[in-house]
Order: sequence, then structure tokens, then C-alpha cells
Amino acid sequence: MVPLISCSVAAAGVQDGDLFGYRLGTRYVATEQTRGYTFGMESVAIVADKPVKSEDFTRVELIVTPKTLTIGNIYGVREFDKEGDAKRFAAQYTDLLNTVHGKNCQPTKG
Repeated sequence: MVPLISCSVAAAGVQDGDLFGYRLGTRYVATEQTRGYTFGMESVAIVADKPVKSEDFTRVELIVTPKTLTIGNIYGVREFDKEGDAKRFAAQYTDLLNTVHGKNCQPTKG
């Protein structure tokens, strides 16, 4: 189980849409080091090259449009071997996000 802390265009977690050093609705600038994978039929998931994140997260991924690389979703990923560890991590961040951002930034299980 991997809890994903996710903010999307429909429910940006912070008032101005910034998360992990990226901003919703802006274009991602790909480099030769940029890696990603297709996500559904109309999106691409990119592993962020230079995220601003705590060490609590393994990586930051962005869901972008395929042609313009416009950012529509920003999320942090942390993987666990044990479900109990994942649930504790998710509960900790759910409490933090609810305190800081209210109900605008919801965790989703993945």
C-alpha cells in the first residue's frame, strides 16, 4: 500500500496550487534526465527532476498533458513494506494536511 498525497486542479491542496516546488497549470520543462510513463489514455506521469520535498517522500510525480506537459496533478510517493507503516504515515500526513489546508488536499490510496 502506498499513500499518495495528491493535489489536483479540481482540488489544489494549497490556495495557489503550489506543491513540492511545482505549480498546477504550468508547463513542465523536460530535460534529458526527465523520466516518466503513460498514465491512462490522455496523460503522462513524470518523475519530477528537482522537487522540493522532505525526506519523508521517495519521489514526486506530476501528471501532465502529453503534448504541452501542462501540470494537472502533483503528488508525493512513499513506499512501504508493511501495511501498518503505510497507514501510520498516511494518518500523520492526513492530519497535517487537514490542519494546514483543510479538506482541499486529500490523500488517496494507491
